[in-house]
Amino acid sequence: MAYDTFLTAATAAELDGLLRGRTLLQVEALPGRDLRLVFGPRREPVFVVLAGEPFPCVYRSRPESGRLLAPETLLEDPAPGLGQFARVLEARLAGRGLKGVRHLPWERVVEFAFSPREGLRQDLRTPFLVHEAAPKPARVVLLDGDRAVAATWPPAEDDRLTRGAVYSPPPARAGLSPADLLQQWKTFTGAPAEAGSPEPDGCGRTPSPLRRLTRKLLSAAPALGPVAAEEVARRALAAVKGATRPRPGAPRTVEGVEDAEDAEVLTALRRALSDMVSLYPAGPWSPAVIVSKAPPHAVLDVTAVPVEVGDRSVLLPSRDVGRALETWHLSRRLESRLDAVVVRTRRTLRSALRRTRRKLDRRTADQAEAQRAEEFRLKGELLLANLSRISRGAREVTVTDYDGRPLTITLDPRLTPTANARRFFDRYRKARRAASRADLLRSTADHLAWLESVAYDLDQVLAHRGVEPGAEDAPAPAAATLAAVTRRLEGAAETLVELHSIERALAEAGYAAQPGPGGRQTTAAGRRPRRPTPLRFVTADGLTVLAGRTARENELLSLKLARPDDLWFHARGCPGSHVLLRLDPEGRRGQAPPERSVLQAAALAVHLSARRGEAKAEVDYTEARHLRRPKGAPRGLVVYDRHRTLLVDTTKVPLPAPPHPDGGGAEDR
Repeated sequence: MAYDTFLTAATAAELDGLLRGRTLLQVEALPGRDLRLVFGPRREPVFVVLAGEPFPCVYRSRPESGRLLAPETLLEDPAPGLGQFARVLEARLAGRGLKGVRHLPWERVVEFAFSPREGLRQDLRTPFLVHEAAPKPARVVLLDGDRAVAATWPPAEDDRLTRGAVYSPPPARAGLSPADLLQQWKTFTGAPAEAGSPEPDGCGRTPSPLRRLTRKLLSAAPALGPVAAEEVARRALAAVKGATRPRPGAPRTVEGVEDAEDAEVLTALRRALSDMVSLYPAGPWSPAVIVSKAPPHAVLDVTAVPVEVGDRSVLLPSRDVGRALETWHLSRRLESRLDAVVVRTRRTLRSALRRTRRKLDRRTADQAEAQRAEEFRLKGELLLANLSRISRGAREVTVTDYDGRPLTITLDPRLTPTANARRFFDRYRKARRAASRADLLRSTADHLAWLESVAYDLDQVLAHRGVEPGAEDAPAPAAATLAAVTRRLEGAAETLVELHSIERALAEAGYAAQPGPGGRQTTAAGRRPRRPTPLRFVTADGLTVLAGRTARENELLSLKLARPDDLWFHARGCPGSHVLLRLDPEGRRGQAPPERSVLQAAALAVHLSARRGEAKAEVDYTEARHLRRPKGAPRGLVVYDRHRTLLVDTTKVPLPAPPHPDGGGAEDR
């Protein structure tokens, strides 16, 4: 539970000071279950996100973060009914000024109070908009001037939120508030001790004093939240550890305290809890994002109170609560969407590969049978000519063929002699059909090669492997900063877009679900993808080299951008990128391309393939005029009848220069 009561209080205070007096301009439904409020003036708008499940929170969003919340990035539509609810809110609240923002004490509930509306749409009542992050599911409630429930999303079935009923806050959680716990400290100290016989956790390990004390605090005062509760317990144990010196030879825990329930620890715990409660509800706040210390610095948690982190984490302070909460929320949303799309795409690919391999095996066996068509016909005819010599239940029979040589025929003892002859004629007809449909075997082999190429593309996208050729295979890890985390989020958004391209290619090839009826998307595959932009490099001779990263980019590169004289490269016998060496149509017409550029383009094809890292590899290359996509083949699959094969020593051939600094794609048509 990252969004705790301290973050709620800090958010309400920050939004109250920022939005008071501003006019609500617009209400937008975001992908999933999130809403975005836009406050004026239009020249300097302020965006506030009311996030629903599975990561409910309220925060101010930066304008540049809108792309990360867009449907084309998250590959997700707003939940059914959310758009209609957003229109209701806009009709009731747009044009009103904000009177203030407050929160409910020790609850994760934020309330926006709007001023009466004047003019032609005059309404002298004061409506309210309430965001309840707890209990689940998170809800947004519109209240009339008399605090009666006007609309709720998602719809509620309980009496508390029935339309027209006077609004009442959500029921308080079990236990005491942290402030009440300080007043009733005896209820905490008199609770049954857990330190004497601690129960092992799910992994069979005995919880540490820090963990046991945190659990007990959360049990007594759930509103404290896991982050603040652990910090209170850590401060108490650290105070006891600093004030006491263990006896020589006495066993010690990691925190230096043997018993988390002794009086000294409880006294220190009360002081630490009092310090934490004193921050509520006015601060001063210390918003920060907690990220992993090791790159790529994954977002672990967010806090509004000062905390200490372990050796494996880094605390990144933020200038405001909104930035910290936005970083946490965007990270959670993007990572959850990535997980969902990856699972779905991998499942689709596994199923498609399994079916296609089985189909290829069957058609390969059929083609092998096709070579024996005349043998089956001959055996059927010989059996019919010798029916009188064959006894029922025989396992084989030796007959004389048309050349006068003996021929032994294996029979099925369960069938009659006539049925055995009929079986050979059936196999003959099947073999003839298979021989006439040899193109199906080639088509299935092409589809399997394409699917393996898509699986390779998926692995490359998920590995975040850089394609910039250079001395080092990967750039040096960036320091843990909020800017670095933001760049990582932008990278996650780009990864989602690439996954969308892969999923769309699978849908176009018939392996994934297509858009459902009425325009509703059953998967993200029906969305309009971004324009593909192949990577761009420069050889030592100044020639441009283009490389595709996905099936759509390979399709664009090989069949649309390529000029007839351009050279096309692909690592032989393995999945990989299509690489195109652009030749000057005027200056080099009729001339052989520079050998150095050809070798560099071939080395790049190896670098962007499954043979990456091999010292020597074979690369097929041909002129682009010889490329074609077979009828009915999936996007990104090309075949070529004429080609040459080049053996490249990647240890001696340098790769082309990295992409241009402007990150340009293949615009030089």
